Amino acid sequence: MDDGWPAVPEDALETGGWELVDRTAETVFRLSPAEVVGRTLLYEDPELRERLGTSDVTRFFFATALSFRPSLPPGAAPLVEPTVRRQANTAFTDRLRDRGFEGISRRDRGEIDTASGARASLSTVGARCELDGRRLDVTGWLAVWRDDGFRLAGGAYPESGTDIESANSETYREELLSLVKGVE
Repeated sequence: MDDGWPAVPEDALETGGWELVDRTAETVFRLSPAEVVGRTLLYEDPELRERLGTSDVTRFFFATALSFRPSLPPGAAPLVEPTVRRQANTAFTDRLRDRGFEGISRRDRGEIDTASGARASLSTVGARCELDGRRLDVTGWLAVWRDDGFRLAGGAYPESGTDIESANSETYREELLSLVKGVE
């Protein structure tokens, strides 16, 4: 991540047919006296969107690298980590609401190992959304960890609903978690 952007598993994204739809750098929150900047890569699944015949987002994956302005003093990262996790979870559920997701419920799910060997806290959300008159139950995952800086990765996929078979939702889950683990 020498350019400030998260490293993502490019081969897996290409093989899975994911499409990069947004690359943003923005202030995501403030910690007195620092500003926290997130550099985010957002991918969507155009094949599923086409199969469902909708222009709405049906499945997405994102990776974010956080940086602090001014930089954190040595030893401060562990002290701000709980705040970063809390802010990341709040921002994730807010973004889901902005995308039209309703009835959002969140649960902590423990930890996972990332490609760099760091341990990430993992939480999941359940929600529902309407796409062109069809109701979908959706599951989202968010991982937050501290390695060489802070990283966030996650996404969401349809769990059940019109045109979603349970075998597909299991495949979506496994693929999303694999992508999340591959972020550095």
